[in-house]
Amino acid sequence: MSTLVLPALLLTAVMGAVTALFYWYLRPFLADGQVSEFLPLAFGTLGVAFAAWALFAYALAAFLGTLFRRLVPTMAVTLIVYIVLAIATATSIRPHYEAPVTEAGWNGPAGAGWVISSWVDAPDGQRVSQDTLNSLAASAQGPESFTDWLTQHGYTMWQSIQPDSRFWRFQLTEGGWLLGTSALLIGGSIWLIRRRGA
Repeated sequence: MSTLVLPALLLTAVMGAVTALFYWYLRPFLADGQVSEFLPLAFGTLGVAFAAWALFAYALAAFLGTLFRRLVPTMAVTLIVYIVLAIATATSIRPHYEAPVTEAGWNGPAGAGWVISSWVDAPDGQRVSQDTLNSLAASAQGPESFTDWLTQHGYTMWQSIQPDSRFWRFQLTEGGWLLGTSALLIGGSIWLIRRRGA
């Protein structure tokens, strides 16, 4: 048991230290609002997520190694499962940890949060399709920006965002389910080892 648990604890501690280094590097950019902590690459390297994902990869590899008892299949399946889950989390799971906030306008300050989606409503309140928006952009003329043109012609811009204030809630949510999954995988590895040894 200690051969699985102690390396897991050491790995988590080291990844926590690496996260502190990433935070130190990004702090000036975050303070100036040049980047958001919710950017996919930033989110995955800050807070508890980085250590939690590293622990999950370790626990998954240990479980699959115990299950398959062959190095190459273990490495291949671990890599595939990790990549698929990481992409699914960033694109489909993480945006729904909490219902996004809908606000008027587009492209607020760079550090205002994670924009999930944006759209335009016509003066009659109907949502404008992307094709219609492209046609409007082609026909809009004048020195003003396209967003100014839309506003002047009665269109309303909206965006759905996850505010930066939710960063730690999202980090703890992601870290929590990764920690629980890692514990189950390590427990499954220990169970398989004991069962085979009996």
